[in-house]
Amino acid sequence: MTYSVIIERKNGIYRAIIPALANLSAEGDSRDNAIDKVRQAAKLYLSEVEMTTIDLDTPTGQPLRKTSPQAWIEAAGIWGEEDQEALQEYNAEIVALKQRQREAAEREADEAEQAEKEAMEQTQLV
Repeated sequence: MTYSVIIERKNGIYRAIIPALANLSAEGDSRDNAIDKVRQAAKLYLSEVEMTTIDLDTPTGQPLRKTSPQAWIEAAGIWGEEDQEALQEYNAEIVALKQRQREAAEREADEAEQAEKEAMEQTQLV
């Protein structure tokens, strides 16, 4: 079987991750070393678990509909109603932060423009 491997390097350490295998990972001092280690870890993991497949009946006669990430999260039961308020507060904080950043950037641009005008006026006076 073939698995995709994510390789990242942080602080001189290589980490190889196989997301399809319950985020299996291994670290090494080189890219190849990390890959070898994750390969061995995957072999060990797969020798201790059972893999199977399941069939699901797909609804017939109903068009496929797009669902939002929020709907998936709620359906999976990992995000409840009580978390909704926290999410809204978090989103409001992000919106407010972005607004402050835009305003600061506009102020800086205005100040730079004003400084440039004053510099040109000083140059014309001399």
